Amino acid sequence: MYWNCVVSDFAIKRLSACKELEFVNLSGCKYLSDLSVEYLAENCKQITVFNLTRNIKITDRSIQIIADNMFNLKELYLYANAQLTDAAFKYLADSQLDGLVLLELCGCQMLSDDSFIALCQKNKNLKSLNLTWCTELTDRAIIEGIVQSGLQIELLSMFGNINVTSECLEALKASNQTSLRTLDLNGCKKIPEEERDYAELKKYFPACEVFVYHS
Repeated sequence: MYWNCVVSDFAIKRLSACKELEFVNLSGCKYLSDLSVEYLAENCKQITVFNLTRNIKITDRSIQIIADNMFNLKELYLYANAQLTDAAFKYLADSQLDGLVLLELCGCQMLSDDSFIALCQKNKNLKSLNLTWCTELTDRAIIEGIVQSGLQIELLSMFGNINVTSECLEALKASNQTSLRTLDLNGCKKIPEEERDYAELKKYFPACEVFVYHS
């Protein structure tokens, strides 16, 4: 239902009768609220991909509902939901949900190091992490969350992160990220420009081909 600006919670309630749903994209459905998430989470237990990009009316309650019900979830898209507080991510980290492979968190500006680290420690199969404009995260999130949790990442975007420094980049280099194919460090002002040079990064991440993910 991508960018359907008419659909309402009532429609999603009816849709939730389709209990075998696996892929649900509600990106840009600006009139949907926590009720829609509740209907789907409680009735459609087979959902593996859930896209809530730019759902401006959802709150932390939606994330708690997901955490309490959607245990088959593999991909969760929360792009441009800056209204979510760090409590939402604590719910996820404290839940039984441990099979996430992809987390799209672009613009989640209240995500803390502690919550991110806990999410990484819980979801050992994470491969794709879009942390663009997650401006509260520091080196600690990357070092303890990704590196020390032993994650092998395929996509990592830290575009626009004003806190991370060369320390986290050095930790990533030392962690032998052989499957890393996309790495975006643009706008990370505390990492010197020469260290963000594509040719320099390629020395340490030979499989990496994409260096501009978020533009």
